[in-house]
Amino acid sequence: MSFLWVNGEIREKNDVGISAYDHGLVTGDGLFEVIATYDGIPFAVTRHIARLKSSATGFYIPNEFLDKISWKSEIEKLLKKNNLLSARVRITVTTGDADLGSDRGASAPLIIIAAGPMPKVADKGALALVP
Repeated sequence: MSFLWVNGEIREKNDVGISAYDHGLVTGDGLFEVIATYDGIPFAVTRHIARLKSSATGFYIPNEFLDKISWKSEIEKLLKKNNLLSARVRITVTTGDADLGSDRGASAPLIIIAAGPMPKVADKGALALVP
């Protein structure tokens, strides 16, 4: 069984039910950030959330709601529920439900945190720099 964090609630993956009117689906209006975890501890959460907020500002997505989430704690709860230690965690934020046009609606954003096992690193390795 796999679990996701959806707008503050941990739910089974198959029971999430995302609206067909969510602007992440309708127009691709959303953002994401990926965080690595090692031994159950999320890496550089503060920097990742700062970058998520900066991206939201750049796309004119109100982002004050991001400050109301205890990110490290919520990620750790999700990791525990999924029985994961070394994982990659993806935070996705969409602008929520709206009409089928490109105008954003007045609904609350959709926030999803998903976690999956960290893939094995190839023998030759790779280096990625995250600003």
